[in-house]
Amino acid sequence: NEQKNGLMALYQSTDGYQWNFNKNWMSEEISFCEWYGVTCDKGDSGDPTVIEIDLQFNNMKGMLPTELAFLSSLQKLNLKENYLTGSLPENIWSSWSESLTDLVLYHNYLTGTLSGNIGLLQQLKKCNIFENEFSGSIPSELGLLSDNLELVKMHYNAFSGKIPSELGMLNH
Repeated sequence: NEQKNGLMALYQSTDGYQWNFNKNWMSEEISFCEWYGVTCDKGDSGDPTVIEIDLQFNNMKGMLPTELAFLSSLQKLNLKENYLTGSLPENIWSSWSESLTDLVLYHNYLTGTLSGNIGLLQQLKKCNIFENEFSGSIPSELGLLSDNLELVKMHYNAFSGKIPSELGMLNH
């Protein structure tokens, strides 16, 4: 199952065995939908789909894996207040373009530039990425999200340059 593989990659790349809470993670006998911090939806097909990961304050250390893109129905990702490092995987933006509403990654040690492909997240309502080490310019593509985006918190990073005028197109 690709979704299970995506979750297992997250566990392995962020020292899951040292998380504060990791009940049922990596179990072969228990559905990944019953792993701590994972919420699934059975949908019309009856097959479980991961729609939320909430592992805030969980002592996660390391980089986010590219396999997170396997969670193509993910609506909410909350990994705030951890010790995550590295940049955000480039492949997540297109994978989550139709589903992600909440991106909550504040108070970590994430680096690199924020990809302009964030503009693909057409359902995004919350973008809380403050208190990290992101650098470069703020992507003007955030302005493409004017239909749904309600909250953007990006302070305490290392962004440079001007605030893009396209952000003035945001409705909320």
